[in-house]
Amino acid sequence: AETVPTAKPAENDRYFPSVKKKPIRGRGGRLGQLKDDGDFNRTKSSSTSTLYINSTVSTPDVDELLRCASIKIKIHITQSETATEKVSFDIFDERINKLDNGEVTEELPTVDHIYQFISVIFDTEQLSAECAIMTLAYIERIISLTGLTLGPSNWRRVVLSTLILASKVWEDQAVW
Repeated sequence: AETVPTAKPAENDRYFPSVKKKPIRGRGGRLGQLKDDGDFNRTKSSSTSTLYINSTVSTPDVDELLRCASIKIKIHITQSETATEKVSFDIFDERINKLDNGEVTEELPTVDHIYQFISVIFDTEQLSAECAIMTLAYIERIISLTGLTLGPSNWRRVVLSTLILASKVWEDQAVW
């Protein structure tokens, strides 16, 4: 492929030493290949080097935030499994107080399982991203103040109760 200098050599070497020459696209190029394959998806691009960001502080990506919260909850459950002393409260124990008619397993939940549990609640109740952050803060607070260890039989009730508390505090919603 032919190459064309993108700037004067002296300027280019001085300000951008790693950028030397830019190749010229030949006939057909990548668009020609995609057109022939029938797999053409145009991505957002800009000639002014604009960055397209899906998530910002003012408009966070709730799905991504819930995925990260699920990972943090999974870390707490994994850390609790190696704890020498396990602290549990009957109010959170699903073997005593079931959330549904399903069997209570002693199997550690996966990140996807935790994410599905949280995202169903967030989608149904249309909770904001701030509620996810507050939920994690309340979980951390329960663990630090009481020494509670999250496990397969209590993590769902702990997450649900902290979600209810977070939605009540942040959005002033009545208990669902």
